[in-house]
Amino acid sequence: MSAADYAHVNAEAAALDAPLTRVEAQRAKRRLISHFGKLRDGGGLMTRTMNPECYTNVRKCWIAPNGSKGRRRGWRRMIHDVSHQIFRERHPTFRPHDGGHAALELEIKNYVLSKGWPGGALRPPVRTKKAVDQLARILAAEKRWTSKLRRAETALAKLARQRRYYERKGKQS
Repeated sequence: MSAADYAHVNAEAAALDAPLTRVEAQRAKRRLISHFGKLRDGGGLMTRTMNPECYTNVRKCWIAPNGSKGRRRGWRRMIHDVSHQIFRERHPTFRPHDGGHAALELEIKNYVLSKGWPGGALRPPVRTKKAVDQLARILAAEKRWTSKLRRAETALAKLARQRRYYERKGKQS
């Protein structure tokens, strides 16, 4: 493939320089494979729909917590690598950069940008300090009440033993 085929793919999209965490990369990869790895979208040689659970690994070079410039890290690298996996399933006899790969990569890039994933749409929700404090209070209260329950059960068992003892003693006399 010539560089001209990848000109549109490599066109600057500042959004793709955004930070990418491991969790975002896992979620993005799973969703991309689910969306683009369907049998109906593949070529005539594709034999099955891709199972996203079989493609769970996240490459270290994708992680860019402080953002990335260029194609060696972050969103651009992840899109490129995932497009290769999908392209390989769609066209098992083609070489990695044969005709159609650039178009697939551009399609994936546009899909990612349209979904707003580089802007943080895939990040897990951040729990606020208030919610964390409230959760800690609830857990502490559960622990206190569980202790009280155990003490009450122990006290009732002790009283039942004493009652049985004195009932037997009262029958003997």
